[in-house]
Amino acid sequence: MHRQLPTERTRMEFCFHVTLVDDATATFSEVGMEAAGPNGPMYTHAILSTGSVIDLLAEAIVSV
Repeated sequence: MHRQLPTERTRMEFCFHVTLVDDATATFSEVGMEAAGPNGPMYTHAILSTGSVIDLLAEAIVSV
């Protein structure tokens, strides 16, 4: 039996918080990469850059 891996949309439907890191996105084709940007807001809660994610993680570590 082939089991499909969950997508970001599926995770969002199951109430997980989904963040897209726009400059660290990988796809199987150029078409997929072009679709990831405009369609991101439909299946993510936040779209951040790698630098923003690093800054948020650094703040979280300091505040603990």
